[in-house]
Amino acid sequence: MEEQVKADVDTVMQENQILESKNEELQTALEGEKDKVNMLKDKVKELQTTLEKETQGKNKAENEVVSVTHKMNKLKDAKVKVDSSLVEKTRENEKLSTALTQVTASY
Repeated sequence: MEEQVKADVDTVMQENQILESKNEELQTALEGEKDKVNMLKDKVKELQTTLEKETQGKNKAENEVVSVTHKMNKLKDAKVKVDSSLVEKTRENEKLSTALTQVTASY
């Protein structure tokens, strides 16, 4: 009976060592997986930062397009005014030229 108890104790001790060894392997694997998770978290943060910078750049570019479009519209409006003024001045010059021709012809 005593020998059976010793044999059972030896068996339990061996099984315990196997379990402890497997536990160490699992702990090592878990640490490796934690490292991978941390690297992925760092990569996500890096990608978020890049995305934020690109979004800011895109917004800035869009604002610049709006600003340039606004300036172009102002220039177009100014051109229309200048063209209208030029047409008016041309008409006035034609009237003056006609009047000058009439005055010259009467001499």
